[in-house]
Amino acid sequence: MADTDNSILLVDQMVEGYWDILPMRELILDNGSQFGAHRIGDNKEWDSRFKRHVESFGIRLIPTSIKHPQTNGWEDREVFRLLQQVQR
Repeated sequence: MADTDNSILLVDQMVEGYWDILPMRELILDNGSQFGAHRIGDNKEWDSRFKRHVESFGIRLIPTSIKHPQTNGWEDREVFRLLQQVQR
């Protein structure tokens, strides 16, 4: 639950701080449990509190392929970089 709350907080801070300059249209995310993306069903649909929150801003979520570690590693580095900027 804390990871979900932190992820939602990060999105809120990004929207609040940067939406006027550069609104997010898409957000690439891994299949972490905090995002709920690991619950993808046969029809490739999933639902989570995080997904509903992000979509309320009109942001499209794009989960990465489970068997594509290059993308997942890139996301981890990018999130870390964004967190450092938000904390300044």
